[in-house]
Parts: sequence; C-alpha cells; structure tokens
Amino acid sequence: MRDGLRAVGDFALASFGSRQGQLVVRGKAAIEVAGAEALHAVDVSTWLERPWDATVTAVLSAPGVSADGPELPLVTGVALAGRIVVGPVPAPEAAAPVEPAKEEHVVEETYEDIFAQRESADVTRYRAAIPPVPQTGVIASVPWEQKAEPSKVASTVRRDQLPSASPRSKPGVLRLSTGDVIALDRDVILGRAPTSTEKPAAKPNLVQLPHAGDDISRNHVRVHIEGASVFVTDLGSTNGTAVTPPGGPRTVLSPNVPVEIVAGTVVGLADVVTFRFEAG
Repeated sequence: MRDGLRAVGDFALASFGSRQGQLVVRGKAAIEVAGAEALHAVDVSTWLERPWDATVTAVLSAPGVSADGPELPLVTGVALAGRIVVGPVPAPEAAAPVEPAKEEHVVEETYEDIFAQRESADVTRYRAAIPPVPQTGVIASVPWEQKAEPSKVASTVRRDQLPSASPRSKPGVLRLSTGDVIALDRDVILGRAPTSTEKPAAKPNLVQLPHAGDDISRNHVRVHIEGASVFVTDLGSTNGTAVTPPGGPRTVLSPNVPVEIVAGTVVGLADVVTFRFEAG
C-alpha cells in the first residue's frame, strides 16, 4: 500500500475458539467487554490487540453508532451492521431421553400362507374321514364318491391288479404317388437318399423315393407319431414341403417345425412326389 496503515479504515475484530479469544480494534471503532474498560485505538497509529475470555460477552461497534437500533440474531454469514454482540452461546437444554418404542412382532401372512393353512385343514379333515386301507384286496369305495349313484361308485385297485397295457394301435398308412404304401408302425423319413443316426430301437423307417432327382432332398421330410397323433416335419429341404388337409388350403411348411395332419391330408415333396395319410 502506498499510504501504509494510514489507509486502513476503522475496524473492530473478535476471534475466538471454545474459551480463549483475541480482540483487535483500530481507529474510532470500539469494543466493550463486560466488567472492563472499553477498548479503542483513537491515539494509536496501528491497532490494539487484547486477549479475551470468550466466555464473557463483547460488544463491537462502529464509530458513531447508536445502541438504540433493533437487534437481530446472526448465526452464520455476512450482515451489514454497526454493532455486534459476541458472546457465549448457551448450550441447548438436553432433551429428555426417549425410550425406544417396544418392537411389536408383526406376522405378515401372504396369500400363500393362508392358502397353505386352509389346504392343511382340508387335508386333515379328509384324512380323518378316509377309512383304513386294507393291506390286500380291493377298496370298495372312497369318501368323495359316496354321494354318487350306486352304479357309478368308483373302486380302487392295487397297481399289480391293473391289466397290462395293450400295444399301440397303428395310426394308419402313407399312400405314395409312386404306388408304394408305408405302414406307420414307427416314424418315417422320406427322401432321395435318407439316413439316420438314431439308435436301432428308435431308428425310423427310411423310404428312398425312386427317380426323385435333385428336386427331392436327401432327407426331405419326416413323419413321426405321438400317441394317436401324426406330425409332418420338413427337414430343411431345398425345394420345400406343402400340406393340403381335406377341404383346406395348401400350406408350405416352415423348416423343422412339426405340423399335425389328419386323415386325408396330402403332403407334397417339391411338387414331385406326394403321399396321402390314411387312418388305420
């Protein structure tokens, strides 16, 4: 600074920690401490510094400021004021200890729990009503059939008393446009030179179509049986497979997607060879 400390205006400063502090005043500014003489530096060219017991209130005021103005609290921040009262802040009263709320054990029941309880009760009730099962012989009746007519009362037999299952009946035959007739006693693969890597027990019937040419793929179409149902699957052939059910539209099959067929359905292989499924 060109003018040195003379260019510094009047000021009052208070810095403090928990108990000890420092007061600094320059010029006509003043600091009043309770029980002590006011501190100012009118006759001092620099400023005055004094230690300060921060537990005692100090009043910092600018020159010529009246003490009759309104007083407002200041916790933190910057404010335009001519007079500041600095002192210990009373500690807040300790709040009464709050007893922790007693934890209530709430049992939340889900729909599954309620259903399980009702189901358990039903099972218990029905078990109590079921008569003892004899070790041998046939059970005459069961409780849930007691309201039926006598002729419709079901009887229960042991597994070893059941008749043996009859062999599966043949679903039918495939009648080819070449004049051949293929029995559907197992799965069938038709093509120019069909092959299969399946085990002998599950190996399908391989039907080579004579004079098929290159229009027919080596493995063109598969006919497989599930129970009493018959399905046709195009095996990714080059020229495709079409299915025409009786009285229905002609549909080209998507590769490797099984489609169920009914009796009377005509299946065309690349529009070269056809066969009709006839029920047994």
